[in-house]
Amino acid sequence: MIRILSTKKLKTNQKQLLLNAEMSIVEADFIAIENKDFTFLNSHDNLIFTSGNAVRSVSNNPQVQEIRRKPCFCVGEKTADLLDENGFTVQEIANSAAELAYVITTEYASESFTFFSGNQRLDELPNQLKMNDIIFNEIEVYETSATPQEINGPIDGILF
Repeated sequence: MIRILSTKKLKTNQKQLLLNAEMSIVEADFIAIENKDFTFLNSHDNLIFTSGNAVRSVSNNPQVQEIRRKPCFCVGEKTADLLDENGFTVQEIANSAAELAYVITTEYASESFTFFSGNQRLDELPNQLKMNDIIFNEIEVYETSATPQEINGPIDGILF
């Protein structure tokens, strides 16, 4: 039997797919997400989200009503769905941060943005916005930390 390591605990239906394929699963959360304290005092007219973790953190902020009506730009359908579920209006959805940067710099260059991020985000989006003189600020709303796990026995594949 093939033994798969999942670096995140899976949903029941996800586990069942692997079990149906005659695979055994070892699962553990290898990262932890912690929301940070922040305010919306300097938020601009448009909001950028590149992860569901940022959406959850912003949505849990007690002052979220101050920004909920602002248009949102995001990466991924899941992030867009989460924004919609939390009462935000999605203006643009892109498949990657690079694609979102292109859309913003070519179609919304005169607008201003607030990018909600985590402490371990990639630089591509903010670098592209800076290079194209887009007005934006960044608010770090969550922190990702490693939670190492000891795994015993051989592993045939990794799912992450």
